[in-house]
Amino acid sequence: PNTNAIIKVDLNRHRRTFGHIVGSYKGNIDQSNAALFQASRPTCELVPDDPFRQVPQSDQRLKFFQVGLSNSHGCLQLDLDFGAGPNLIRQPHGRLVVGDLQKSGVYHAVDGASMRGVWTSMLGFSCVVCNGSSTAYDDTDSAVLADVGPGSVMTAVASANGSPRWRSPIGDGIHYEGVSVADGVAYTVDFYGNLDVVDEHTGLPIARRPMLADAGPDTMTFGSAGVAIARGTVFAAAGSHVVAYRPMSAAP
Repeated sequence: PNTNAIIKVDLNRHRRTFGHIVGSYKGNIDQSNAALFQASRPTCELVPDDPFRQVPQSDQRLKFFQVGLSNSHGCLQLDLDFGAGPNLIRQPHGRLVVGDLQKSGVYHAVDGASMRGVWTSMLGFSCVVCNGSSTAYDDTDSAVLADVGPGSVMTAVASANGSPRWRSPIGDGIHYEGVSVADGVAYTVDFYGNLDVVDEHTGLPIARRPMLADAGPDTMTFGSAGVAIARGTVFAAAGSHVVAYRPMSAAP
């Protein structure tokens, strides 16, 4: 029940369940849905499950292959875990909802008390390197913002029901970097080492700043760097650098 799932851990030291999993929400299975799971049964029985499982962990030369082939392709397993960090969404009537993007491309909104599903929204599509970047939630605009694949494409949906608002292409293909939002502006770092700036309300691009112009050629990301925003300053991590930017209209 805790595979491909959002789990709830008790952090109250005064309860006997402190530190234990006290609830979970099951996302999409590794075959994405029940129909694909049933269709995989004939090949799943014929093809050995995870043929690289017995490779010694000490053999670092085969580590890449272990990671790449750790799922059973005969069983049509698509590696659909939750790679993104969750959002906490307080709905107008007070209910706390936990939202998280699964690598299937589905954003799941879950009741924080019961761990039952509230709504789902299909933001992207499943692929090996898709939908692992953390999403942002803005309570002032009641919006969830994500960068999803294939693409990649930045998108915004309503936090009340997941209804789409806009989609705006980033175009770096592979995207693991999270989205941050402040003052009506969404930010992400792409795989080319650019700081991408988008209008939160319309999805229209505001700026694309190549950080290599500010910090050198080793700012190429190729990872899961992100953006932090505080005191009128945007801090973007890229390569071996953290670069700080401030809007031209901001006070010095």
